Amino acid sequence: MCSSPAPPGLFYFDASYRPVPLEMQFVGVSEKNYLARQNVMNEVCYNKVRASARVHNLICAYNILRK
Repeated sequence: MCSSPAPPGLFYFDASYRPVPLEMQFVGVSEKNYLARQNVMNEVCYNKVRASARVHNLICAYNILRK
């Protein structure tokens, strides 16, 4: 997002303000069965969070389900 001039109250923080760059990961699950899909998504999310926590990273997990 970049706006010029910035409206009052809108702040833009680029990468120079962050001591550690943000990382985003997308994972797709092709399972058709709802319960199986939920289980796969939970397992994948848990494993990714666990791996990131091992190296002492902060974690914010956001899951969205599209029908």
